[in-house]
Amino acid sequence: MGKYVGNTESMRDPFVSNLHRIVQEQRKKEFEDSEQLSLGELIEKLKTIPDPKGDKTVEFDFAGTFPTTLESYRGSYCELALGWDVSGYKAWTVKKGEEKNIPTIKQLIKELESAIGKIYHGWKGGDFQMDVDTPIWVDNSGNCNQTAIVDVKDAGWGVFLITKCMEDFS
Repeated sequence: MGKYVGNTESMRDPFVSNLHRIVQEQRKKEFEDSEQLSLGELIEKLKTIPDPKGDKTVEFDFAGTFPTTLESYRGSYCELALGWDVSGYKAWTVKKGEEKNIPTIKQLIKELESAIGKIYHGWKGGDFQMDVDTPIWVDNSGNCNQTAIVDVKDAGWGVFLITKCMEDFS
Protein backbone atom coordinates (compact mmCIF):
# COMPACT_ATOMS: atom_id res chain seq x y z
CA MET A 1 0.00 0.00 0.00
CA GLY A 2 1.37 3.41 -0.89
CA LYS A 3 2.19 5.68 2.02
CA TYR A 4 1.82 9.38 2.72
CA VAL A 5 5.22 11.12 2.55
CA GLY A 6 4.46 14.79 1.86
CA ASN A 7 3.34 17.79 3.83
CA THR A 8 0.25 19.79 3.08
CA GLU A 9 -1.48 22.13 5.51
CA SER A 10 -4.39 19.75 6.15
CA MET A 11 -2.12 16.77 6.79
CA ARG A 12 -0.21 18.69 9.49
CA ASP A 13 -3.40 18.86 11.52
CA PRO A 14 -3.22 15.95 14.05
CA PHE A 15 -6.94 15.18 13.65
CA VAL A 16 -6.70 14.96 9.84
CA SER A 17 -3.47 12.99 10.01
CA ASN A 18 -5.01 10.48 12.44
CA LEU A 19 -8.15 10.20 10.33
CA HIS A 20 -6.00 9.51 7.26
CA ARG A 21 -4.16 6.75 9.14
CA ILE A 22 -7.44 5.09 10.26
CA VAL A 23 -8.89 5.18 6.74
CA GLN A 24 -5.68 3.75 5.29
CA GLU A 25 -5.68 0.88 7.84
CA GLN A 26 -9.30 0.05 6.97
CA ARG A 27 -8.52 0.14 3.24
CA LYS A 28 -5.58 -2.22 3.78
CA LYS A 29 -7.91 -4.75 5.46
CA GLU A 30 -10.42 -4.45 2.60
CA PHE A 31 -7.69 -4.93 0.01
CA GLU A 32 -6.41 -8.11 1.69
CA ASP A 33 -9.82 -9.76 1.11
CA SER A 34 -10.20 -8.38 -2.41
CA GLU A 35 -9.47 -9.95 -5.79
CA GLN A 36 -7.97 -6.63 -6.92
CA LEU A 37 -4.34 -6.86 -8.02
CA SER A 38 -1.51 -4.90 -6.50
CA LEU A 39 1.17 -3.23 -8.58
CA GLY A 40 3.60 -6.09 -7.88
CA GLU A 41 1.03 -8.79 -8.67
CA LEU A 42 0.20 -7.16 -12.01
CA ILE A 43 3.89 -6.94 -12.94
CA GLU A 44 4.45 -10.61 -12.04
CA LYS A 45 1.41 -11.78 -14.04
CA LEU A 46 2.61 -9.85 -17.10
CA LYS A 47 6.12 -11.29 -16.77
CA THR A 48 4.79 -14.88 -16.94
CA ILE A 49 3.23 -14.40 -20.38
CA PRO A 50 5.29 -15.87 -23.23
CA ASP A 51 6.21 -13.16 -25.74
CA PRO A 52 9.14 -14.47 -27.85
CA LYS A 53 8.85 -11.75 -30.51
CA GLY A 54 8.27 -8.99 -27.95
CA ASP A 55 5.29 -7.64 -29.87
CA LYS A 56 2.24 -8.71 -27.85
CA THR A 57 0.14 -5.68 -27.01
CA VAL A 58 -1.85 -5.07 -23.82
CA GLU A 59 -5.46 -3.90 -23.82
CA PHE A 60 -8.26 -3.67 -21.31
CA ASP A 61 -11.24 -5.99 -21.53
CA PHE A 62 -13.67 -3.15 -22.25
CA ALA A 63 -14.58 -1.04 -25.28
CA GLY A 64 -11.35 -1.28 -27.29
CA THR A 65 -9.26 0.54 -24.71
CA PHE A 66 -5.60 0.27 -23.77
CA PRO A 67 -3.42 1.32 -20.80
CA THR A 68 -1.54 4.62 -20.82
CA THR A 69 0.21 6.09 -17.76
CA LEU A 70 0.02 5.93 -13.97
CA GLU A 71 -1.20 8.57 -11.52
CA SER A 72 -2.33 8.75 -7.93
CA TYR A 73 -5.91 7.42 -7.80
CA ARG A 74 -8.45 10.08 -6.91
CA GLY A 75 -10.48 7.58 -4.87
CA SER A 76 -7.51 6.95 -2.55
CA TYR A 77 -4.41 9.03 -3.16
CA CYS A 78 -2.09 6.36 -1.75
CA GLU A 79 -3.21 3.98 -4.53
CA LEU A 80 -2.51 4.00 -8.28
CA ALA A 81 -4.69 4.51 -11.32
CA LEU A 82 -3.65 3.18 -14.72
CA GLY A 83 -5.08 5.51 -17.34
CA TRP A 84 -6.72 4.39 -20.56
CA ASP A 85 -7.28 5.56 -24.11
CA VAL A 86 -9.39 4.30 -27.01
CA SER A 87 -7.91 2.21 -29.80
CA GLY A 88 -9.16 1.67 -33.33
CA TYR A 89 -10.19 4.21 -35.93
CA LYS A 90 -10.22 7.70 -34.44
CA ALA A 91 -8.71 9.92 -37.10
CA TRP A 92 -11.53 12.42 -36.68
CA THR A 93 -10.75 12.93 -32.97
CA VAL A 94 -6.95 12.91 -32.94
CA LYS A 95 -4.63 15.51 -34.41
CA LYS A 96 -1.79 14.17 -36.51
CA GLY A 97 1.17 13.20 -34.34
CA GLU A 98 -0.91 12.92 -31.15
CA GLU A 99 -1.96 9.29 -31.50
CA LYS A 100 -0.92 7.01 -28.68
CA ASN A 101 0.25 3.48 -29.37
CA ILE A 102 -1.10 0.40 -27.65
CA PRO A 103 1.73 -0.69 -25.33
CA THR A 104 3.52 -4.00 -25.60
CA ILE A 105 3.93 -6.19 -22.52
CA LYS A 106 7.53 -5.01 -22.18
CA GLN A 107 6.52 -1.32 -22.38
CA LEU A 108 3.75 -1.71 -19.80
CA ILE A 109 6.01 -3.61 -17.40
CA LYS A 110 8.56 -0.79 -17.69
CA GLU A 111 5.86 1.80 -16.89
CA LEU A 112 4.60 -0.24 -13.92
CA GLU A 113 8.08 -0.90 -12.52
CA SER A 114 8.88 2.81 -12.72
CA ALA A 115 6.13 3.41 -10.13
CA ILE A 116 7.85 1.34 -7.42
CA GLY A 117 9.27 3.81 -4.92
CA LYS A 118 8.04 6.78 -6.96
CA ILE A 119 6.19 9.65 -5.28
CA TYR A 120 2.86 10.75 -6.77
CA HIS A 121 0.94 13.90 -5.88
CA GLY A 122 -2.63 13.38 -4.64
CA TRP A 123 -5.56 15.01 -6.43
CA LYS A 124 -6.15 17.56 -3.62
CA GLY A 125 -2.67 17.52 -2.15
CA GLY A 126 -0.17 15.36 -0.37
CA ASP A 127 2.61 13.22 -1.72
CA PHE A 128 2.37 9.43 -1.72
CA GLN A 129 5.10 6.88 -2.34
CA MET A 130 3.98 3.72 -4.13
CA ASP A 131 5.30 0.19 -3.62
CA VAL A 132 4.66 -3.35 -4.91
CA ASP A 133 1.72 -3.75 -2.50
CA THR A 134 -0.10 -0.68 -3.84
CA PRO A 135 -3.59 -1.48 -5.22
CA ILE A 136 -4.05 -0.59 -8.89
CA TRP A 137 -7.20 0.84 -10.45
CA VAL A 138 -8.22 1.76 -14.00
CA ASP A 139 -9.07 5.44 -14.35
CA ASN A 140 -8.01 8.64 -15.99
CA SER A 141 -6.92 11.75 -14.14
CA GLY A 142 -9.56 13.14 -11.81
CA ASN A 143 -11.95 10.19 -12.12
CA CYS A 144 -12.96 7.68 -9.46
CA ASN A 145 -15.02 4.91 -11.07
CA GLN A 146 -14.12 1.95 -8.82
CA THR A 147 -12.78 -0.19 -11.70
CA ALA A 148 -10.06 -2.56 -10.51
CA ILE A 149 -7.67 -4.84 -12.38
CA VAL A 150 -8.36 -8.39 -11.19
CA ASP A 151 -6.53 -10.62 -13.70
CA VAL A 152 -4.44 -10.87 -16.87
CA LYS A 153 -5.40 -13.12 -19.80
CA ASP A 154 -3.18 -14.16 -22.69
CA ALA A 155 -5.15 -14.29 -25.97
CA GLY A 156 -2.12 -15.57 -27.89
CA TRP A 157 -1.80 -12.54 -30.16
CA GLY A 158 -2.19 -10.06 -27.30
CA VAL A 159 -2.96 -9.68 -23.63
CA PHE A 160 -6.06 -8.40 -21.83
CA LEU A 161 -6.20 -6.78 -18.41
CA ILE A 162 -9.38 -8.09 -16.81
CA THR A 163 -11.32 -5.49 -14.85
CA LYS A 164 -14.17 -5.46 -12.38
CA CYS A 165 -16.30 -2.73 -10.87
CA MET A 166 -15.68 -2.95 -7.12
CA GLU A 167 -18.70 -0.80 -6.15
CA ASP A 168 -21.38 -2.69 -4.23
CA PHE A 169 -24.69 -1.73 -5.80
CA SER A 170 -26.84 -3.85 -3.51
